Amino acid sequence: MARYFFNFRVDDCLIPDNEGDELADLQHAVLVAKRAGGKLAAEHIKDGKPLLSCEIVVTDETGTELLTVPLVDTVH
Repeated sequence: MARYFFNFRVDDCLIPDNEGDELADLQHAVLVAKRAGGKLAAEHIKDGKPLLSCEIVVTDETGTELLTVPLVDTVH
């Protein structure tokens, strides 16, 4: 198992996930990021805030960016 961190980026501001989650693999991390992004997107839409520049940035324990999930892509 590896630790993945789900950081939130709005424009140029990165809000770090300092705890992370132990997950089986990167595919599981993608699912977690999409679920978290969907919840954040729903909150932003409810509050009337734009989603265009908001995203979840998944990193590993070394801080290496593995993938980015734009919140707008999590809205169905």
